[in-house]
Amino acid sequence: MILAHPIYKSRVLVVVEGNDDKKVYGRLFDKEKVDVYPLGGCGHYESMLLTLNSKFYPRLAVIKDADFEHIVGYEYEFPNLFRTDTHDAETMMMTDTFYESFKTEFLDDDDNVLAEMMKVHDEMMPLSWLKLACKELNKKVNFGTFSLYNFYKGNNTVDVEACRNVLKKIPENVSIGVPTDSDIDGVKKKYGAVDKNKLNNGHDICDGFVYKYKAIGKKNEIKIDALEKVLRTAFTMMQFKETKLYADMAAWADSEGLSLFGTD
Repeated sequence: MILAHPIYKSRVLVVVEGNDDKKVYGRLFDKEKVDVYPLGGCGHYESMLLTLNSKFYPRLAVIKDADFEHIVGYEYEFPNLFRTDTHDAETMMMTDTFYESFKTEFLDDDDNVLAEMMKVHDEMMPLSWLKLACKELNKKVNFGTFSLYNFYKGNNTVDVEACRNVLKKIPENVSIGVPTDSDIDGVKKKYGAVDKNKLNNGHDICDGFVYKYKAIGKKNEIKIDALEKVLRTAFTMMQFKETKLYADMAAWADSEGLSLFGTD
């Protein structure tokens, strides 16, 4: 219905997953030519595009988090459906510029403390492998009602057994069956060495930074919204231009005779 409006004969609608994504991408597109609309979730984007009349495709672009798609090798057939270079927008924005800003804002420019904080990426991997095993085995395990702090305190690698026990307290997960260590080992064997930023969920990493910061003895807490603001602010057009996402969208825009991007 939005695309059917006459205004979209000369504008482009970019659909993203949520309001946080709108805050990021909204700065990077030319506001005079592009509207960014948060739709929510990503599971229905393909069905949405199948339903939509293809005549609207030249004025519609969809950006979704890749999740595990780079690892499992899943590809799309839609020319206007794009995805992040890494697991999600958050990990894609975790560039050197972000870490420099993070170090200045929260770590008193201490490289040693930054190195300690960076351990979160390794310490979070067992949880990420568990989530990938759920996807690989088609288990719709509900991860939405537990706190990461139940099994990660910022000074340890994620305790998968503790995580599994928390998940089993959710009745629906018991009937689904939470992946076992053997299940996870099978997935690891299948995919081998993987890029951490393609495996780890960015929200898990951000939460991990909050808990790690507390564990290393900092007096003040990092507020998650403040951390995410630094993450978004540090991601400029210069960083965006280094991504495959930008290159793919620029190539698509060029093929459609469009101009999408601002100059931030």
